[in-house]
Amino acid sequence: MTEIYRNRLHKLSSFFERENQEAILITSLSNCRYMCGFTGSNGYLLATKDSLSLFTDSRYLIQAEQECPTASVFPMSPEYNSLRDLLQNSKIKEVGFEFHDISYANHTNISLSLEGLVGLIPQKYVVEKLRSVKENSEIEFIEKAVKIADEGMSGISDLLEVGMTELDVAVKVEQFMRDLGSESPAFHTIVGVGENAAIPHHKPNGSVIKNGDQVVIDMGAVYKGYRSDLTRTFQVGDVSHRFRDIYNLVLKAQLAAE
Repeated sequence: MTEIYRNRLHKLSSFFERENQEAILITSLSNCRYMCGFTGSNGYLLATKDSLSLFTDSRYLIQAEQECPTASVFPMSPEYNSLRDLLQNSKIKEVGFEFHDISYANHTNISLSLEGLVGLIPQKYVVEKLRSVKENSEIEFIEKAVKIADEGMSGISDLLEVGMTELDVAVKVEQFMRDLGSESPAFHTIVGVGENAAIPHHKPNGSVIKNGDQVVIDMGAVYKGYRSDLTRTFQVGDVSHRFRDIYNLVLKAQLAAE
C-alpha cells in the first residue's frame, strides 16, 4: 500500500503545479484515508508536493503511525498551533483548504491561529477529482463490497418469513455482512414491509411481515473503505399475479438498461 499512497501524492502534485500552490489542507476524512490510509474519526492532513503531514488526537497517534507509513504524524492542538508551527517552519505562505468540507468555526479558528502569516485559499474537490478515476485495487475493493452485500442479501432472502419484524430483518442482514467481512453497514439499513415498502428511506421498526407482504431491503457493505448499495424487493408467502407482473416488468427494464 505504501507505493499506492506515494503514487497518489505524485498525482496530487499536478494540482500544485497547475494552481501554483505550495500546500493543501485536507479535512475530509474520506480524502485523508485516500491519501494516506488513516481510518480514525478525527484528524486532518497537510499535503505538499513531496510530503504528507497528518494531525490527529492522542487516541489515534499510535494507530496513525501504523496505518500511514508515508505520512509524518503530529498531535493535534485545539488552537491549531501545531499546524501553524509546521507551516511557518516550512516557510509556506499560502495553503489551500477544502471549503466544501470545513466548518465555518474551524476555518475561523485556523485563520486566528495563522494570524495572517499564511494565506488560506479555497479549493473545491481537488482530491475528489483524483478519486473519481479508480485504480485497479479500488475496483477490486468495490467488487468485494458488492459481493459481500449480494451474499448477505441471498442469506436473508432464505430466512424471510411471516412473523418477522423489520428490525429482525435489518439485524440479521447486517450480521450476515459482518460475518462475510464487512467493516460496517454502508448506511442505515432500510427494511420496509407492506405499506412501509413505499417509503424510500423508511427506518426499520416493529412492523410485522404478514402473508403476501412485499418487503423492500436496501443495504450495503463497506470493504476497506469502499461501499456497495443493493436494493431488492421480495414477497413473503403467497405471491400475487400482480406482483409477478410488476416485478418482471421492472426486471426487464433493468436488464435493457444494463
